[in-house]
Amino acid sequence: MHASAVIAFDSEEAVQKALKKRLLIADILIKTAVFEAKSSEQCLKYQKFDHAIIACKNKAICQFCSQNHSTRLHICKICEIVESICIHTALKCDNCAGNHALNSKECTLFAAKKSDSNSDLNLHSNIKASSILTSDSNSDDEMTLK
Repeated sequence: MHASAVIAFDSEEAVQKALKKRLLIADILIKTAVFEAKSSEQCLKYQKFDHAIIACKNKAICQFCSQNHSTRLHICKICEIVESICIHTALKCDNCAGNHALNSKECTLFAAKKSDSNSDLNLHSNIKASSILTSDSNSDDEMTLK
């Protein structure tokens, strides 16, 4: 079984200590890593920004041709390749009107949104942890949340 949890700390020192050592939660040693937010909030159904596919009620738009079909249903009418770009695909970005896929690094809007998203990344998550980090008196290789 696998799971993830986001834990906030009140100091950079506590963050570094948790990253250097393992955490002991419910008698289980937990590996730690820095939380990395997604670089862009682009809906994979409608291809627009600032909403997720789970909340999207719009019609699907293809990432490749900007037509009203899901990207997984994109079919080349000439070579019949499915869900992929081929030499016959006329790429069209519905976000910036460029000649590239909607999620391309060439898209100025996509690059701007990705840049905005990365600048908003905060190592101290908005989720407040009610637990206090303390050193475990039994070992220097682990930390315990109490």
